Amino acid sequence: MLNLGVTIYSLQADFRAHRYDLYHCLKELHKLGIKGIEIVPSQNFSGLQEEGVDLDFYKQWKEWMEEFDMTPTNYNLYDEPCIFKNRWLSENERIAQLRKGLEIGAKLGFKTARLSVDYGLPNTKHLENSVKCCEEYGIIGSIEIHSPYSLKSNWAQAWFETIDKLGTKYAGIHPDAGIFRTGPVDKACRLAIAKGANPEIIEMIKEEYKKYAARRRQDQETLLLPGDYRKTFGYGEPQIREKVLSMGGGDLECGLISRFSCDDPSWLLEYSKYIVHFHGKFYEVLKDDNGNLYEPSIDYQGIVDALVQMDYPYWVSTEWEGQMLFTDPVSKEALPKGEEYVRLQHDMIRQMEQKAAERLKANTAKQS
Repeated sequence: MLNLGVTIYSLQADFRAHRYDLYHCLKELHKLGIKGIEIVPSQNFSGLQEEGVDLDFYKQWKEWMEEFDMTPTNYNLYDEPCIFKNRWLSENERIAQLRKGLEIGAKLGFKTARLSVDYGLPNTKHLENSVKCCEEYGIIGSIEIHSPYSLKSNWAQAWFETIDKLGTKYAGIHPDAGIFRTGPVDKACRLAIAKGANPEIIEMIKEEYKKYAARRRQDQETLLLPGDYRKTFGYGEPQIREKVLSMGGGDLECGLISRFSCDDPSWLLEYSKYIVHFHGKFYEVLKDDNGNLYEPSIDYQGIVDALVQMDYPYWVSTEWEGQMLFTDPVSKEALPKGEEYVRLQHDMIRQMEQKAAERLKANTAKQS
């Protein structure tokens, strides 16, 4: 079975509103049997990263992990190269910043840490220096593959080449499920229509993304991304935007044109040796006419099929990013409790996992 955990980011609505503190986030997730816990230090350990962790908190954290029978999984570090208005940090300053975060993460028991290194084309020398730090602290440095980046892009390929060059077990990647989106977020489309967007234009956007996704999966081209993250477009974005404007669309419709990667989940098999963590991003969970749970904007069955086929041994960390869609003034749905919606996504994955296992078993039987 896949190891299903959660990032506390999924409970950000309760955390931000001070309905839950960190302890109560853990307590509520424990009630649902959640074992793996991912942390965003800048959010969940507010002040600790900057000021240093008090020794009492190390003890408290370990007591919480024992109390709730939980495992620290991924520690989301931010490599901030530009914290001053007048200059970039030097390489030594950046490594010192990283070292401090890794030291805290290691003492708290985390096994992987997201190295949020320069978005844009990678500074492979900085990656090499970062991995040396990870080796010192026994933490695997993981690079997140997040839309509009892609498993098949010049950016990711440079990471793979650097990891191979280093020949280390302390470097890897963690894909974000958002790179496997098949269209604009379904609930965002419904909200846009409620605000007056043209349904015909929205259907065009959906169809165009389907075409781009199908073409990308067939061509398997390597995306050539610019060095400046702010200028990075997703697959087909400029062309779709032009078509929206030609049809008389405006901000509402253009707001649905995301920076897509349109990756094929089967590509996870190709890069499986690099994967050390997986971000199970989702926006909403719906139920079809047969009672099956699904995420309407992401090819989750394809993701689960690939993870089962590769016998993925690490954590899938649920990341609910749909809270703002439920709190939108035109939304007629109440905001679900974060921990309960996490559980619903886990139920969805378990359903899909069973189907994937059955297909894999049937295919193995045919081949034998």
